[in-house]
Amino acid sequence: MKMSYSILSIIGILVVVVMFSGCGFRYFDPQYYEFKGLAEKESGFYIVEAEFFDEFQQENFKNLSNGYRVKSEEITDMTIINSRICEYRFSMLYFIDSSNKKHIISYYRVFRYKEHGLWLRGDEGRGFWWQNTQNIDHTSWNNVFYYNKENGSFIKGEW
Repeated sequence: MKMSYSILSIIGILVVVVMFSGCGFRYFDPQYYEFKGLAEKESGFYIVEAEFFDEFQQENFKNLSNGYRVKSEEITDMTIINSRICEYRFSMLYFIDSSNKKHIISYYRVFRYKEHGLWLRGDEGRGFWWQNTQNIDHTSWNNVFYYNKENGSFIKGEW
């Protein structure tokens, strides 16, 4: 008798967890915790050329000190990490030199998790429908990384 109550209690707790997570199974998926770790440690704003980025931040900025204009591009450079996690970059600042080579100044790095579950979407006007996947994007806006030219890696810094 006690065994059946404990089994029913465990099943009840699992049902409550699934219901409060929007009928998604992210809390049971180890890839979700990998995604959260990557997003907290490696996502953020990456500055490749710090001196040019500082110039760009000046109030009356027109051209860089090397004479080139800064351009902005919304990119979706996506890299798949595993079946549910991918990484992408967007809002890239860059300049193109006289030899037509693109030099990246800065970009944002974001991680995306593809969650599977069952969600009811819609409203009274357009109608309702069931959705079985959704994407969760996460970046840590407080993280900033500076490129170290000596060893070719990024170092976490502060604004």
